[in-house]
Amino acid sequence: MIEIGSLKVMVRSQIWTTRLHEQSDVFLHHFPEKEAIIRTLLHWIDEPPKDREDVYESFKFEGEWAGANFLNEAKTH
Repeated sequence: MIEIGSLKVMVRSQIWTTRLHEQSDVFLHHFPEKEAIIRTLLHWIDEPPKDREDVYESFKFEGEWAGANFLNEAKTH
């Protein structure tokens, strides 16, 4: 999910990186309202979640948001 977010803003930001923390920072520069989910995802890297339902719901919601907003981002940049 972090990489998808980074890919959405790569052209606009003119930054490409494979480091997740840097990808997160670039994405959050353009979408600060997504800080909570990005911080959760980064936390899950260090401490994997135990509740699969939480993961599923987060991915479902954020995946829908990413899909719905992808065309807007592609059209503007």
